Amino acid sequence: MQRPQNRRSPAALGLGAVVLVVTGLVAAVLLLAGRGGEAELDRLVRLLDLQPGDTVADVGAGSGWLSIEVARAVGPTGRVLATELSSARRDDIRDAVAGAGLDNVAVVEAGEHDTNLAPDCCDAIFQRRVYHHLTDAAATNASLYAALKPGGRLAIIELEFGGLFGFLRAWPHWTDDAQVVAEVAAAGFTHVETADWPVAAHYAAVFRK
Repeated sequence: MQRPQNRRSPAALGLGAVVLVVTGLVAAVLLLAGRGGEAELDRLVRLLDLQPGDTVADVGAGSGWLSIEVARAVGPTGRVLATELSSARRDDIRDAVAGAGLDNVAVVEAGEHDTNLAPDCCDAIFQRRVYHHLTDAAATNASLYAALKPGGRLAIIELEFGGLFGFLRAWPHWTDDAQVVAEVAAAGFTHVETADWPVAAHYAAVFRK
């Protein structure tokens, strides 16, 4: 008896094509989610009202590229505290800072649930694509609140898919803006605004202590 051929049905082929297209679109968006360069810095300076001489923390600084840009923005009398969990990343930041010839960036070892920043040390703090990695958002947000001076601003820059891609919000690499606002406000912050960000599929939630 001849066995039937194992062929995919048209419906299965159609579903595979949809998955392929969606995967390609996600990959394209993630490529756009890299460095936004000067446009990101300009937006951050405006949202945080950064001034020469300010002390600013980049919490979860990654490679440190934005720490370096902010350090230039606040000038030689200002200071940037670049925090990272990974020792390898901290070494990368130190190398990048040395290569940029800056002496106003300090690298700080971050804790799992604590920024390890001193109380009332910062005029402004920002996190860029970090929030969705937090394992204890409440503890981290409390630490951010303690580190910020009264009147200081906090910007949470995060990924979010909306509209046609709303069903992808369950993917663990972005956090809904309403969730961020609720959780950060619970730490005592006042929500100032949620603004567009120059990189596709991003927003910036801004708070004040």
